[in-house]
Amino acid sequence: MGKGKDISPHKIGQIEVYLSETTFKQKDIAKKLNVSTQTISPVRKKWKKRRVCWQKELVTVGGNV
Repeated sequence: MGKGKDISPHKIGQIEVYLSETTFKQKDIAKKLNVSTQTISPVRKKWKKRRVCWQKELVTVGGNV
């Protein structure tokens, strides 16, 4: 097994921007940022979870108005 390396916060931010503002697939993002698709997967899962929570908040707040 290879030695793992933590991904930098800057790179995480770049991945999140690509996920939110483009229609690129994980494979395309990985190639663009020179990382593996396995690196993108956990970032995508966290981003998706946050996005769902944020949308639920909007619906809840919007429903009370």
